[in-house]
Amino acid sequence: MDEEQLTLARMQQLLEENLELAEENNQLLRKMRRMGRLRMVGWILLIILPFLLLIPVMNVLIPSTGGEDSGIFGLPTVERVQRALEALQSQEIGERL
Repeated sequence: MDEEQLTLARMQQLLEENLELAEENNQLLRKMRRMGRLRMVGWILLIILPFLLLIPVMNVLIPSTGGEDSGIFGLPTVERVQRALEALQSQEIGERL
């Protein structure tokens, strides 16, 4: 009977240790998840923030590169490209007639 009680006590002790380890593991995993989210937010800010800070600078530079009708870095805007395509198509139609 004593041996059986010792075995039960040892099993109880092992179960309690296992529970403590599982709780500690759960806490560590939650911290890791939290840090992962913070890192992701940090990288997003690191990538997006410079572009947001460059927008005012680009707004100052755009009029000097090509006027209001040009896009970023002086490239034509979508509307300007569409107008050019429409003009080209109307010229092609005029030449065919």
